[in-house]
Amino acid sequence: EVKGEGGSIAQEKRTFWCSHLGPIIHRTPGKAFAVKSERLDSHLHFEGFYRLARTRSLEEFLHVMRTSPVFTTNFVYADAAGNILYFWNARIPKRIDDGTDYRLDVPGDTAKHVWTALHPLDDLPRLLNPPGGYIQNCNNPPWYTSLRDPIDSSRYPSYFDRAQLALRPQLAIDLVEGRPKFSVEDVKRLKYSTRMLVAERVKPDLIDALRGVETPSPDVVAGLSALEAWDGQVSAESRGALLFQRFWDTYSAAAAQPFAVPWRETEWAKTPRGLADRALAVSHVEEAVRWTRERFGSERAAWGDVHRFRLTGIDLPADGANGTYGCFRVIRAAEQPDGKRITGLAAPGEPLAGFGDGWVLLVDFSKPVKAWSVLAYGQTTSPGSPHSRDQLRIFASHDLRPVWFREGDIKAHTERAYHPERVH
Repeated sequence: EVKGEGGSIAQEKRTFWCSHLGPIIHRTPGKAFAVKSERLDSHLHFEGFYRLARTRSLEEFLHVMRTSPVFTTNFVYADAAGNILYFWNARIPKRIDDGTDYRLDVPGDTAKHVWTALHPLDDLPRLLNPPGGYIQNCNNPPWYTSLRDPIDSSRYPSYFDRAQLALRPQLAIDLVEGRPKFSVEDVKRLKYSTRMLVAERVKPDLIDALRGVETPSPDVVAGLSALEAWDGQVSAESRGALLFQRFWDTYSAAAAQPFAVPWRETEWAKTPRGLADRALAVSHVEEAVRWTRERFGSERAAWGDVHRFRLTGIDLPADGANGTYGCFRVIRAAEQPDGKRITGLAAPGEPLAGFGDGWVLLVDFSKPVKAWSVLAYGQTTSPGSPHSRDQLRIFASHDLRPVWFREGDIKAHTERAYHPERVH
């Protein structure tokens, strides 16, 4: 049965082809392409998460990881006993490691490339209680979990993740490096950091290029002045961030290689950096000045004048930006007809707009354990409930609320109790 326009249901007969490798997804006159998937038990992943949530020690946690299907993702573990663990949990088939690019299709007419088993848990990269004292992950490859304790990728098959380290995890490493201890307030402050690492990497070259123009146009002069005054952040108050964002978007799209020094594995936390084409960069600054004036009235318009957190009856200046700019405070906004960029609810009845930070949890393994959290866009989507919008101000002001998980705290904050067994 196939659902059509207007919700109508029609019955259709279709032919599906399958093979010993898996379902056929494409056919040509001489070939058939099949998918051999390790995700056939993915419907059990939530059961694995349920079991993980009930573990009470590192040993129990690892036992569940070994014996239960769990989503393929990066896991960061911490407990009251002082253990910290990074785990790259992937369901990777055991393959012939002969340089074959397994991102592409491989021949299935011989047994050479047909896998029959998955790598067990103990084959996968991990970092347990590293001497450097911390672990981090922002969806980055496993080798770059800590600047002090990198995982040696040469010990693992070449078909394990070999992607470059993006700017956002590089910023995360920089945020936690250089100090031995953090208070709860320190962690909260770092979580809401509005630094933009790409600006830190290229702004010095950009300023130098603008200053070096022999006969600067008025747009070059205006752009230089605004960028020199900009604090390099994407806070709500930042003036110059909109100009830089427009410059970087257009310049990086036009340049074959925007950075003077591309990413290097030998400098994985310090590259890329610099500007590859300063003349091209200057021309894009000029364009960005004209564009921001036309769109926002000034190249110095505040970030929060354009970016907004919105829910029913609430309209607040927003901060943060896309993680591709090297921002830890990831907020991707949806542009509206009025030129504003919205994260939250653009209009009643519409789905939430934007992407990024939405739920934050901070746990302090003190005695007793304390925790703080925020669910930015509400505990419910019901617009009539105050809990659909009562946490956005907390989120926008870089704060968190206490988590109530003890019986006394829960009872003290209960608004309504519901007992199904008492309903007749």
